[in-house]
Amino acid sequence: MAENKSFLNGMAILGLLIAIGLFSAVFILGVQAKQAVVSQQSITVKGLAEKRIKVDYANWTISLSVTDMTQAGAVKKLADERLLLIAFLTEQVLNSSTTQVEAESQAPHYDEIFIKDQLRHVQNSFDAYQNLRIYTKDLYKITQANKNLVQFKTQDRLETAQPPNYLVNNLKAV
Repeated sequence: MAENKSFLNGMAILGLLIAIGLFSAVFILGVQAKQAVVSQQSITVKGLAEKRIKVDYANWTISLSVTDMTQAGAVKKLADERLLLIAFLTEQVLNSSTTQVEAESQAPHYDEIFIKDQLRHVQNSFDAYQNLRIYTKDLYKITQANKNLVQFKTQDRLETAQPPNYLVNNLKAV
């Protein structure tokens, strides 16, 4: 009889544990199902938003490059071209405080020549290069100067210019 009583107690405890386990499982599944239904009723958006902002300043790079038979001649030609370009920019009402002149660089100039049916690179002159960067907050003037540069280049000028970059200060604040 004692054995029977202890067996019945063990079975009661086992039944109670199974009931608690089933109740817990049903509760957890119910909470998860409720969250699944709620998440279907809402929209999550990720991506980019667009907002019109006004640019503050412009950055414009103009490159000069000349070729001459001697290094000294190339440097002199480059200085002459730089003076003409700065005069053009001043004429466009872009003052010298907005212009940054970068350092000059030089390199030998090679031509490709066929010698005995073989292509060879032969140095016969020197190249000189220089960039001018213009930073200004007057966007109208830099746009007009960019348009007028075409007329300046028709006078056999060797300048090449990239389109101005229009930029915004404090973009993080926007």
